[in-house]
Amino acid sequence: KDFDGDCGDAGKIFTVQNGNTELYFMNEYNECVAYKGESDRFKISRVIPGVGHSYYAITPDEIKISNLKFYETGGINAQEAITITTTVNNLGKYSNQSQMDLQTTISSRYYLENKLN
Repeated sequence: KDFDGDCGDAGKIFTVQNGNTELYFMNEYNECVAYKGESDRFKISRVIPGVGHSYYAITPDEIKISNLKFYETGGINAQEAITITTTVNNLGKYSNQSQMDLQTTISSRYYLENKLN
């Protein structure tokens, strides 16, 4: 996560950093995309090398995000993937009744050319 132009480890599709709390990857527009949890919100940043970055919330004010973690899986003999875990609460009148623990795993359709040869 070096915002001077590096978007994680060279030769990787995505990178998890800072104690599994931030996810980075390069999108098709050559922007470094970063996701993280901050101030009870799920945030995104798109960084164009040399231009800078800012994080923006992508969850509504009424939703509290906590325990957001990203885990890299896969490797040499398995497709690389990211597992995302988080706890979600409604900040409204019934906040204690609406807590959910969520987990999902995503993978990329993009393959690094050197991994295909």
